[in-house]
Amino acid sequence: MKITLFVILAGFFPKKKKGLFTSIICKYRWCYGQQKIKTPNLDRMAAEGIRFLQHYSSAPVCAPSRAMLMTGKHAGHSYIRGNYELGGFADSAERGQMPLPSEAFTVADLLKQKGYKTALVGKWGLGMGNTEGSPLKHGFDYYYGYLDQKQAHNFYPTHLWENDKWDTLNQSFINVHKNQILQMLPIKILIILKAKIMHRH
Repeated sequence: MKITLFVILAGFFPKKKKGLFTSIICKYRWCYGQQKIKTPNLDRMAAEGIRFLQHYSSAPVCAPSRAMLMTGKHAGHSYIRGNYELGGFADSAERGQMPLPSEAFTVADLLKQKGYKTALVGKWGLGMGNTEGSPLKHGFDYYYGYLDQKQAHNFYPTHLWENDKWDTLNQSFINVHKNQILQMLPIKILIILKAKIMHRH
């Protein structure tokens, strides 16, 4: 079973403000009754804080869901409305997704205006470090995790990103999309054949 983790952390700064921890986890419902993974610290934080019992994603796929959460814009006004892939699956082809534009105002920007220190841990998928979509350009003081959401499909990544810097992990590359690519080949061949037939007529 796959776990997707996207976490926003805001620290205690200044001291009079309360800390904020927002977590979006797909498939495992940690403090909501799952029994497979012991999470005593998350359970304690949930017990001391607020749990949302009715929540729906704003989109059926990754990047627009996070973009809408970050900006508060619904699908009709969101900057990102799909998983617009810019690269491939291999590390050498990692380019991420369409970046969140620089003018996008995020919840992290708002928290910083209110005096919070902000951090993101997990999957971003809204732009690589060398684009206007870097988390550091959207209100986060620190981040660690996946910038390219395709890389997050692998439980054993070769690297993660820390503040726009590649952090090498002791793992060899595993092509987790190999079967998906092979399944798509017949469809691509049919599209090419159809285009050639249409071109002849």
